[in-house]
Amino acid sequence: MKEEAAILTEKGLDPRLVKFTSDVAAFGLKKIATEGSLPIHAIMLARTDDEKDSIMIMDADGYGGADRDLVIELIRFFAYDINADAVAIVAESWITPENINPERLEKDMATFGSVSELPYREEIIMVSLNWKVGGAMITYDMKRDESGNLIEIKLREASVSTDNDRESGRLAQTIYTDEDMNHPMFNDRIARMREILTPVLPEEDETAQKPSRKIH
Repeated sequence: MKEEAAILTEKGLDPRLVKFTSDVAAFGLKKIATEGSLPIHAIMLARTDDEKDSIMIMDADGYGGADRDLVIELIRFFAYDINADAVAIVAESWITPENINPERLEKDMATFGSVSELPYREEIIMVSLNWKVGGAMITYDMKRDESGNLIEIKLREASVSTDNDRESGRLAQTIYTDEDMNHPMFNDRIARMREILTPVLPEEDETAQKPSRKIH
């Protein structure tokens, strides 16, 4: 078992979700190793009618442009639409060093505008798992040579949380919680999303078992 899977197991994550998260991580690591970059992908875990695990892969980079709030709402909607048990996001991201002085960071953010523009930023690969009442995270440090070629990927951290308000950067809860679904306006929220997405929603195939599909 890989180190990250062993850590998640030790921290009490359900074996089904350990396997799913590990598979998502492997997908992301392979993609960035072969293509050099890793746009945001959302991968959703659900059950088919015959109780087998199935996934839907959403290339979220194609939705919403720079509007991450819209991207996350789209992910929540598709997860709801297929009755997903969990959603994992995998993407490359930028973070600040842990030892950076807060006053300096505040000043530099005012100058550069975003973490991705900071000269001392650190590049990572992030795998963020959400289900209704919990989450898990795996992060990997990345190193590139002067030409931008990837030369090293190393496990940074793996963790499990039961805090459904946990966020990582601008990526927040990616699956509707019970609180969301109990809200009196929730049906209107879903109806509005379905109206917006009618041109891109896959046509239903009565012979296929949901939710195995890929959306771009």
